[in-house]
Amino acid sequence: MMNPDKAAALQPRALPIFAQVIGLLTTVLALAILISVIVVLSSPAPPKAHHSPGPIAAILSGSATASERAEFTLGRMTDAPRDSVVDPEERELRDAIAKLMQVPTEDVRAVLRSGPPGQAQGGAKVGASRPPPRRIIPFRGPAGTEQFSASLRQQDGTWLTVRAHDDLLLDPWQRRALLWFLGTAVVVALLGYGFAKRIAAPIVHFSAAAERLGRDPNAPGLELEGPAEIVAAANALNEMQERLRRYVDDRTAMIAAIAHDLRTPLTRLRFRLEAAPEPMRAKAVADIEEMEAMVGATLDFVRDATRAGARHRLELRSLLESIADNMADTGHDVIVEPGPGAIVVGDPVALRRLFANLLDNAVRYGDRARVSIAVSEGEAIVTVDDDGPGLQGAELEQAFEPFYRSERSRNRETGGAGLGLAVVRSIAHLHGGQVDLANLPAGGLRATTRLPLSSADKASSSA
Repeated sequence: MMNPDKAAALQPRALPIFAQVIGLLTTVLALAILISVIVVLSSPAPPKAHHSPGPIAAILSGSATASERAEFTLGRMTDAPRDSVVDPEERELRDAIAKLMQVPTEDVRAVLRSGPPGQAQGGAKVGASRPPPRRIIPFRGPAGTEQFSASLRQQDGTWLTVRAHDDLLLDPWQRRALLWFLGTAVVVALLGYGFAKRIAAPIVHFSAAAERLGRDPNAPGLELEGPAEIVAAANALNEMQERLRRYVDDRTAMIAAIAHDLRTPLTRLRFRLEAAPEPMRAKAVADIEEMEAMVGATLDFVRDATRAGARHRLELRSLLESIADNMADTGHDVIVEPGPGAIVVGDPVALRRLFANLLDNAVRYGDRARVSIAVSEGEAIVTVDDDGPGLQGAELEQAFEPFYRSERSRNRETGGAGLGLAVVRSIAHLHGGQVDLANLPAGGLRATTRLPLSSADKASSSA
């Protein structure tokens, strides 16, 4: 296996996740600032409010059209309009309105904007001569705002006043700027999503590969690609997988050697018992046969728990019906209930051994077996029910321990070596599944096996 340093050297362009995140933040921030600067520099300054004297004079005289009146509000004031700023534009507008209406200029007031407190009414200014600057977001208050109005003195001393509508929170220029910033946010969000997805993709791939490895210890190793941290983690996981394989292979070889060596002295004992008295010889031979059976069962257990058979897509219902038919041919009461099918990926030989052991236990200790299949949350669920006495609470978990036998199975007719359920759980774990036992309320025992569906069937079941 390749060490982390060599693996990292294979991909000199792969940056650490930390560097990629820093690059993402810096790029997004720089892009946001750049777009904001472009918007501010390229957008024209907000124009001053411009009101033509013709429509204003027409409104004050009552001869305006409906479209001209739509932009203004007409009302009366008892006091003369107060304006703290009178600039040349205001005087020009006032004089033009008075000329069009043929009235004295002192009977007309025109206000383009209000001024800050402290400036005198009329043409004189005691404060700054320049009007207050326009705000980015208008503050609708007494000073420094756009507040157009034009007034005409009536014969009764009141003032007929026309005002521009003041019901918009934002000016058109401000709305355009907000749309620009909204567009910028959308672009930045899309770029950020692309960066984040690119950064997270190797992690998602690593997680899926690790899950596949947990289900199949003999699955191919992880590909060494992605950021440096992911490459190092994948390389470490590959090395761990290789060490586990060597450990299991060594353990299997050791147990096989022990089993082989045990058979030799057992065979010699069998020959030496030929001269023993018949009653003693019969009992000793029975013990030797039981020991040989236990050695063989142990060797089969180790091989089943560690064997790496080829895995294929297979249909569980067909597999279970095949096992049930074979057992029914020998006189056992085994029925597979109707229901949905389920596709899993696994070793057909090992899965057949798993369900054959469960069905054999059901008919041996519970007289019959009822099998049902269900699909839920990406799993195939197979239940095997029997009519036996069940197990005590602690035995429901102890039954899966190697060489454990309940009281009912401690005889040579019905009991084995106590490895059947241990093989069942071991095979289920090798396929990423689980097997549990539970007592039925009406009596009997239920064995529930959960196996993950194949990827395509898992996606269709979730959809």
